[in-house]
Amino acid sequence: MEIIVVPDVHMRDFWRIVLEDKTDRPIVFLGDYVDPYPHENISYETHKQNFFDILEFKRANPERVKLIIGNHTAQYVGLSRTFVRWDYKNWKPIRDALMDAEDLFCVAWQVDGTLFTHGGVSEGWLRQEGIIDGIDFSKLDYDHLDDMLNAMIPPFGEIPFGNYKEDRDWPWRENSPLWRIGNGRGGKGIGGPEWSDEFEFKLYSRPLRGIYQVVGHTQQYREGNVVGWGYLPKNKEYTNQRYTEDLSRIGECPILCCDSHAVFVYDTKTRLFTRLDEGPVKMNLIINHMSERVTDEYILNRITDEKKAREFVKLLQAGDKEGFLQVLTAHLAAVPNHKKEKEGEYYFFSVFSDIFFELMSPYVEVKSRIDSRNFKDFFVKTPDYIYVIIIMANSTKKELSDELEKIDFSKYHENDHRQFIKLGCCFDKKLGIISESFVL
Repeated sequence: MEIIVVPDVHMRDFWRIVLEDKTDRPIVFLGDYVDPYPHENISYETHKQNFFDILEFKRANPERVKLIIGNHTAQYVGLSRTFVRWDYKNWKPIRDALMDAEDLFCVAWQVDGTLFTHGGVSEGWLRQEGIIDGIDFSKLDYDHLDDMLNAMIPPFGEIPFGNYKEDRDWPWRENSPLWRIGNGRGGKGIGGPEWSDEFEFKLYSRPLRGIYQVVGHTQQYREGNVVGWGYLPKNKEYTNQRYTEDLSRIGECPILCCDSHAVFVYDTKTRLFTRLDEGPVKMNLIINHMSERVTDEYILNRITDEKKAREFVKLLQAGDKEGFLQVLTAHLAAVPNHKKEKEGEYYFFSVFSDIFFELMSPYVEVKSRIDSRNFKDFFVKTPDYIYVIIIMANSTKKELSDELEKIDFSKYHENDHRQFIKLGCCFDKKLGIISESFVL
């Protein structure tokens, strides 16, 4: 089956070629209809009709045309708080048009074994949101993944202002995991289908196995480019390459990401792309991403760590500082010696960054002020407490206490109603454990 695919439009004209197509092939827009790129010298005043005409095109072809929302659409109707290239001058007509068109949009569309979304669905996001358990996918209805995702869309809401700095407490609908912003785009944890980033798929998550996906969102800078995120292992032929054009391996690429300058025709059977204007298409499959490390064993170990991180967060939220220190100490003591020895000096740097930033940050606000060879601090904010957790390598309790006396922490909690608590940890680099911990 052939599908006409329109990547991120951002008010450009390239999409209009679909108006000339006289076939009955389905047309799917991958999202992001407004907020043009500044370097392209496109303005709302000169190109706004592209946005309005796409809405009318959908209304005239309700079954044939599919409009995926996209994060740039969501921010104007209260679904995403990010204000990416927010149009401060013209936000009201954009919002009003979207509010009137709420029933025209979806988050996902699925046909012939391919799922179309804006950013892509990862296994890590599904686990993070409790949709799957570990590496067990038996609860997923692969035939109706689009129905599952579309059922998670909250109602559109009218935001009351044009500058988000005026009211940071507006009740944004971030409780919908679809718009979860992950580490790859400056948020926390793993991004949802509207915000998944190529970076996240590379480092610590994996595209959902068992279905093919076509996405936009991650900009491709070469016109007519389609990149397959397949994480193909290196072999003798590809040793020094990042990409391969060996399309016989396209079945190993769960996700294909489209350039946002051209309209494509996607064949669901071969998974190959042509261009609707018959221009050249450059298809590349990415080789040997870091996601090779995301094995089932890695995932199961990470799930264990995530459960422990949630335990840390619960203890801090409850104000149980002694309990937190005990659990943290026991956690590090249980890390196998071979892992500590393998990382060596780097272990002191990595273990606490993983615990606080990668594992705890999806649940609480975490910041760091000092990150040196032998000294670290982490500020953790919960609704009722602000913690500063100080970790000093190869030190005694007195040495760490003396060091803390030199630091003025008042600016980190002044004018804040929450209780401020200082916790100290002396870390033995040789053994890779916390030798002593205390409440200051």
